[in-house]
Amino acid sequence: MRQVFRLSALALCLGLFVTAATGPVAVASRAPIEIAFWHDWTGEGGDGVVAVVDAFNKSQSNVVVKATVTPDLGTKLLASIAGKVPPDVVLFDRYMTGQYASRDALTPLDTYIARDRMDPGSFFEACWNETVYRGKVYSIPFETNSRVLMYNKRLFKEAGLDPSKPPETWDDLVRYSHTLTKRDEKGRLVQVGFVPIWNGVSLVHYLWQCGGDVFNADATKVTFNGPEGAKALEWVVSLVNYYRYDNLVSLAAGFGSHLSDPFYTGQVAMKSEGCWMLSDMRRYAPSLVANDLGLAPLPRGEVRATIAGGFSLVIPKGAAHRDAAWEFIKFAVNKDVQILFARKVGTIPALKAAAFDPQVAGDPLLKPFIDAMEHARYRPVHPAFPEVESYIYQAVDRAVHGEMSPEAALEWAAGRAQKVLDRYNRHLRR
Repeated sequence: MRQVFRLSALALCLGLFVTAATGPVAVASRAPIEIAFWHDWTGEGGDGVVAVVDAFNKSQSNVVVKATVTPDLGTKLLASIAGKVPPDVVLFDRYMTGQYASRDALTPLDTYIARDRMDPGSFFEACWNETVYRGKVYSIPFETNSRVLMYNKRLFKEAGLDPSKPPETWDDLVRYSHTLTKRDEKGRLVQVGFVPIWNGVSLVHYLWQCGGDVFNADATKVTFNGPEGAKALEWVVSLVNYYRYDNLVSLAAGFGSHLSDPFYTGQVAMKSEGCWMLSDMRRYAPSLVANDLGLAPLPRGEVRATIAGGFSLVIPKGAAHRDAAWEFIKFAVNKDVQILFARKVGTIPALKAAAFDPQVAGDPLLKPFIDAMEHARYRPVHPAFPEVESYIYQAVDRAVHGEMSPEAALEWAAGRAQKVLDRYNRHLRR
């Protein structure tokens, strides 16, 4: 069990930090200003958000943050902005920055960043870059995550594989997957190695690992249908074909969650997964975690690459208390608070000094995910990307079902995606 901070002592410490490092909150008022903070985190994540808010409120007396759990946050946020009653600060899925900034729904933060000399280099590069849209910064990274290869050491041993030598390359991953696959007397799958279309992994991940990207440098042309994309999709299809898609569907029909998760039950020997799964694994599969869980960098195609997901803090357009909201954001991304949140929730701080602090990086399960941030990439900060990616998913689906060759499926998707990109770009040039 990791040690839990005493919030009263932490609040005192952080109160001293805010006074010394940033000066008093730059809001002059006899009564404290109340700011509205929206987020959609529940469970352990929600508890972590509450801890941050409580620490801020105890650290000073000029601003009171009122946090509200807000389901369907994106839709409600746009409605509140249109109605001119937005919250003051929002914990926001960072990949949506381009979509909302393009709608003029977010407040640019460059003036605040320059005034208070916030250093972009103190954050993980992929996290900071995902906050920038058309040259302006629209959010401040709060937390992040990456993906690594999770594997079952016991299943490796049973298959004659050395659990201290996980697969390094795609070729290794295919070879290990063949060795780890088991079928019953009727040829039905009972255990698989690695399945590239499971666990929500987009073809974009494999595209990056081949050295490719979704768009060209100025986001005027889709490029996922180039040779790198073809190689990535051909690799995915070849491994799916080894199992046979219908056999994978039959095996997956018996999967469950929590105690019945197929990785916990040994039906899946390897998977690409994020650090957000660690708390569930500790709860539902403690023996696996203690004895048989292996963690390694994702195998490379041409290069190593993983995704930097996570959340940022934004100030919506039209927020009534922008200065006070900025003070809360600064507090939330200082080192001590970043460590507090990471220890309570198990995600990676976006601030590098906090992520590499022994209190966080000393967790042997979290450390591989932190190390993977060296190779982290971020999704294109362009409002067209979500719609473009939907066509990429459709291309994968057509290829693994055998409806089209990988090359033809990507060309089909690229033709439609280019029209989407052109439409957005025409709108942005107005």
